[in-house]
Amino acid sequence: MIQSAKEPAMAATINGPGSQVDNHLSSKSDDAAWQATADLSVQDHEWLTSRGVSPSAITEPWPIRSARVKFDGLYGFAFDPESKHALILKAEDRGEEKDLIAWEPRTGNLASWYGNAFCLGDANDVFNPATYFDGDALRLYETPLEWLLADREGIVILRPDFVPAYLAERPRVLCANVTFARRVEKWLQPHKPLVQILVEVEERGAA
Repeated sequence: MIQSAKEPAMAATINGPGSQVDNHLSSKSDDAAWQATADLSVQDHEWLTSRGVSPSAITEPWPIRSARVKFDGLYGFAFDPESKHALILKAEDRGEEKDLIAWEPRTGNLASWYGNAFCLGDANDVFNPATYFDGDALRLYETPLEWLLADREGIVILRPDFVPAYLAERPRVLCANVTFARRVEKWLQPHKPLVQILVEVEERGAA
């Protein structure tokens, strides 16, 4: 059920940065992946600030970085020095890094390195009772830009197919507009299980 809430709407129009930053990551075997990504270029930084992102949202509690990546067309990406420039963020749980997230503002492409992160933001916010205290709600944003404009409060969903498992039992979520709220409502609908259930039959002894 979708209900209105008194929250300011946020603009969702995105035109991506045009900076070009090289990196040399090529596989998940690199344990220093975050450290090996590049600092934001002047162009990236100016693009974010020109759209209203605060300096603290760019740098705290960890700085946005950049890299060249190749999206797999599903939910993951690979570092690829010959591919497109993207901004690099983190998926967290209780403040601990769980995955890296690549965001290409030009196209809206958004994916995690391993492909199985539910959201940008701290996944613990989904389950933390403090999120819903005194009638409050979990903030859901359509894009990383909206999330940054909200000073990183709430989450951006990366895996809509995980929404029933994560959000179906939550008391309240808050969306910036009705169109996005309807999309979330659709994601919350139960899906027919794909698992094949087999029953092992014991062999009878010979007569």
